[in-house]
Amino acid sequence: MSKIVEVELNKAESLVVLGTLYHSAADAIKEYVSNALDEWQRAVHDQRFKGPCVVNFQLIKKAITIDYNAPGMDEEEFETALKNVVTSSKPGQGIPQIGYLGIGLWSFNQIGNLATFYSKRDETTPTVKVALRRGSSNAEFSTP
Repeated sequence: MSKIVEVELNKAESLVVLGTLYHSAADAIKEYVSNALDEWQRAVHDQRFKGPCVVNFQLIKKAITIDYNAPGMDEEEFETALKNVVTSSKPGQGIPQIGYLGIGLWSFNQIGNLATFYSKRDETTPTVKVALRRGSSNAEFSTP
């Protein structure tokens, strides 16, 4: 006779582990640059954006800032991305993309304890602020 046991995961600890799967801190940081380039590629494909993607990276003391000129996510898209960890929608879009695992938002766990995102899809949507903390499976949404 066999027995089936349901596997239970600690969400917060699992997210920390997923975020530390990169070979180095540099690879974890590059994940955010890759996400910016992927979003730019999608926006160009959907004809929502024209021109080159410009990514600025700054390291000042204990803070890293990555800023780019292409559209970001609105609140609903951010929520969907957070609710679908390890289920990237990128491969099914038919657009060349860098990322495909769906864990990129959590790569900060490789290098720090807090990631704060400011994102705006376009001029008609408000900027959304999202904070992720190491050891938490919650995302804090607010208006900056």
